[in-house]
Amino acid sequence: MKYVFLTPAIGGVGGAQIYCRNKINYCKKNKMQVYLFYDKKREIIIDDLRFYEAGLLKELSYFPQYYSNNKRQQIIHKVLEVIKFNGTENILIESHAPAESMWGELIAQKCNGRNMVFLLPETFEGLDEQSLAFFKFKYIRRELACINKKVMQRLFQTYMPLKLEECFELNAECTNSVEDVEIPTKCNINGNKKVIGIIGRLQKPYVEIAVREIAKLLEKHSVEEFQVVIIGGSDNKKDEKRLKKILQRYKNVELYITGIVYPIPQKLIRKMDVCIGAAGCVSVSRRENIPTISVDSVLGKAMGVVGYNTLDTIASTNQNSLKSIEYYLENILYGDFLHKYDVIPLLELDTEELDSIFRVHMEFIKNFEEKKQYYDCEHIKFNNKNVVKKILGSLGGIYGINLGISIIRVWNSIKKMLEKITDYGERTI
Repeated sequence: MKYVFLTPAIGGVGGAQIYCRNKINYCKKNKMQVYLFYDKKREIIIDDLRFYEAGLLKELSYFPQYYSNNKRQQIIHKVLEVIKFNGTENILIESHAPAESMWGELIAQKCNGRNMVFLLPETFEGLDEQSLAFFKFKYIRRELACINKKVMQRLFQTYMPLKLEECFELNAECTNSVEDVEIPTKCNINGNKKVIGIIGRLQKPYVEIAVREIAKLLEKHSVEEFQVVIIGGSDNKKDEKRLKKILQRYKNVELYITGIVYPIPQKLIRKMDVCIGAAGCVSVSRRENIPTISVDSVLGKAMGVVGYNTLDTIASTNQNSLKSIEYYLENILYGDFLHKYDVIPLLELDTEELDSIFRVHMEFIKNFEEKKQYYDCEHIKFNNKNVVKKILGSLGGIYGINLGISIIRVWNSIKKMLEKITDYGERTI
């Protein structure tokens, strides 16, 4: 079998990249030929993914319908050429995001293969009915899974309400990222101060929410000294500046932002009194027995302390129990919260446990609808706001689409400015 990944990025460090590394190693160990294509160019940090650097295909970042038929066929042909498809092989594609999943469907149709849509994002914004109709098709055929049942429920909430038990989830295991390496020299952690950790990319909304919640704690305990360590980075320097600005007026805190770091230093995690995370990041500190506040990344609220009063790590199964992050920080650092519960430990992830996770993936694939059938992704109709992208994409490929997006952004800015001028004029008459 040839196993083909279509994923947004292999550069940087995040759950998707670590998951890809883990799944690729499993596939190779089980004698599959592995290929990977991605569409966003970033510095590759994880050594095992460097082998796939040549798989950059920027066109995959946009829906295939934005391109002319000739351009679509060129891209599909390029993929089949790279994987050396001879017309008879068994091809399985695993696609990780909305645009990539439609490309996966077209490629699978061309090679009479299968396209497993395994959506790795926690949230989905801006999907129209046409996209959701495609996902419904994949869902009915049991060819669609998300990283959590609640995430799938949210995916379809405005289109096709599902009960949790009707949703499909797979484990995108990505928590084996901690090793005994040195702490970055910029992190001068002092044992006499309370240390609060946050794990996650700086552009993640919950990271900023966590920093603002920490600010409330600093206000309450102004005579106490704190150190805040954010393990994560961003391609945009503005993200770091924004977070620093939130805490800059507090004299009782030192903020350390590691930037992109891999592997994560075990010693750094173990210096934390408490950590805050969402999704896969939660288990990173939990495996080191650090009390970890689990945040619903959509709602921005704490679901609890994982292993103590919740096992939710991605999305809340009980929204009535949601509390502020600051509530848990206060009760962990200054209350008796940790003594009220019998903690459920999370043991170190070993090779056998990883293999068992991916065996579930393979069982999921075995349960696909037996008869192969493909969604007509080439003839999806556009809503009005995507017409510009379609026209320019047909004329100029990915460069045309990028131009179209820029035109739409400029036009939206002009509209907002005109609305403000009109509003001001009406108020002054």
